Amino acid sequence: ETFDDPRFINNGLVTGPPFIRFYAGVPLTSPEGYKLGTFCIIDSKPRPQGLSLNEKQNLRELADMVMDTMVSRKKEMEQLKDEKTRLIACAAHDLLTPLTGIQLNLGLLMEDKTLTDKLDAHQRELMDTSVKCSEMI
Repeated sequence: ETFDDPRFINNGLVTGPPFIRFYAGVPLTSPEGYKLGTFCIIDSKPRPQGLSLNEKQNLRELADMVMDTMVSRKKEMEQLKDEKTRLIACAAHDLLTPLTGIQLNLGLLMEDKTLTDKLDAHQRELMDTSVKCSEMI
């Protein structure tokens, strides 16, 4: 009876809707030992006899199933995160590869004295701007 338990006597779910009169719970503990919450059952009718041994075992097994699901979901989320990280790394590589070629070519052009001596002021400005832009990227 929740009215007799000091942990629940002032709880709004006991004194008001849904007027809980029975509560049984099993802690949800991570494989690392962290308490994540409680898997519980409630009833609006008192159960002075509590749960039978079979019902207690069922409650524990359900809590274990919940933890298995949570652990599995966490692993799935970590795998998705790893896949996204690899995808981003590949995309960055694919974007930088042509840029590296552009930078290399610009560097070679800028080192070619014969070519740079033939450029007018506007062409030199375009080359300098191209080099600066490629460095920023």
